[in-house]
Amino acid sequence: LDQARTLLLENGGYDCHVWSPLLPATSRHGGKACIVGLCTAWKSSKLALVESREIPRGLIVQLQEIDAGSGKGKGSCVCVGNLHLPAKPRAIYARLMSTVNACQHIERMTEKLWKKRRLQEMLPQRTDVTL
Repeated sequence: LDQARTLLLENGGYDCHVWSPLLPATSRHGGKACIVGLCTAWKSSKLALVESREIPRGLIVQLQEIDAGSGKGKGSCVCVGNLHLPAKPRAIYARLMSTVNACQHIERMTEKLWKKRRLQEMLPQRTDVTL
């Protein structure tokens, strides 16, 4: 992983990343350590990690755009579904199910974010609080 981190930083300035083993459940439950995995990388000056989720043969990452002046989230978000689809060309059903599963995770993550934003917009913003 250190070698991958160095390559990402030197070849484009990607200083943040999330890495997931290809089969996370196998690695966690006493199976062989998985050295093959999926990675999503980004520049911390432009994006911040909101959430990431490991799924079988996939990695879902939600990133939020950062305002350069304040260093805080602007509101624009992106969800990335990084999938390792079955190699067999005849495994069309497995490929479709992997893609559908990733899309459902992205949809749930997006809904959660929108609910949080709506709640924040409904709450009054007080700046005159004194203790």
